[in-house]
Amino acid sequence: MSISLVIAASLVWVIGYLDDRKELSVRARLPLQLLAAILAVYSLGANFQLLPDLLPYWLEMLILSIAILGSINVANFMDGLDWLTVTGIGIPLFLLGILSAIFLQEPAIPAISLAISGALAGFAVFNRPPASIFLGDSGSLPLGLITGAVFLLFAGQAGIIAALILPLYYILDAGSTIILRLSKGENILQAHSSHAYQIAKRSGKSVYFVTGSLALLNLILGAITAAALWSGTLIGQLYGLIIALVLTALLILYFRKRV
Repeated sequence: MSISLVIAASLVWVIGYLDDRKELSVRARLPLQLLAAILAVYSLGANFQLLPDLLPYWLEMLILSIAILGSINVANFMDGLDWLTVTGIGIPLFLLGILSAIFLQEPAIPAISLAISGALAGFAVFNRPPASIFLGDSGSLPLGLITGAVFLLFAGQAGIIAALILPLYYILDAGSTIILRLSKGENILQAHSSHAYQIAKRSGKSVYFVTGSLALLNLILGAITAAALWSGTLIGQLYGLIIALVLTALLILYFRKRV
């Protein structure tokens, strides 16, 4: 990781700050976010690739930059409930830091993961329902960028499959919401309240129940990730991902069930 990650995070912080106050248009936000994403990918290393035998370097860098761009915006979209970011990002980052320190040789992953999760633990005190402090765009956008970069670095060390397990709730909730909104002809770039966790809250489930359920799921996903890493085999990681997909999908379906 390098100074370019700091520059990228600072850029999206400025974008978020301006958006919080002046509501920037999508045309103004996305190009600058993409630039920040490219800088974040560059920070991973000049020779960083996940699929060097399958994709040319330039194409993989484009795909990874789009992945970081997605991470930036998913972190923002999912920051719609007190404590959700703490449980949805803070716990996975904490577990990522611990597992990386145990299984991997890349010191940057636990250093950044544990630092961010520690900051979110402090934030949790003030974001406890009913929250007195919120991340806003200026907080969620750089958080999404740094989280995406760290998970890509983890993927480079542990494999793509293992890296998908811990952030699976955010991936599936955001992904399924986009698909459902597209199927209804809605503009996916406009503000909405269609995420599974938001539906669960509107259906009468408490904030503590929603965030507690997500915290429990993420602890289980952490255990699955540990088992996948301990197995040291591709088949072990695949089994872990399948189990994680089933458990995460069940929680999302339960959240989406209107009662």
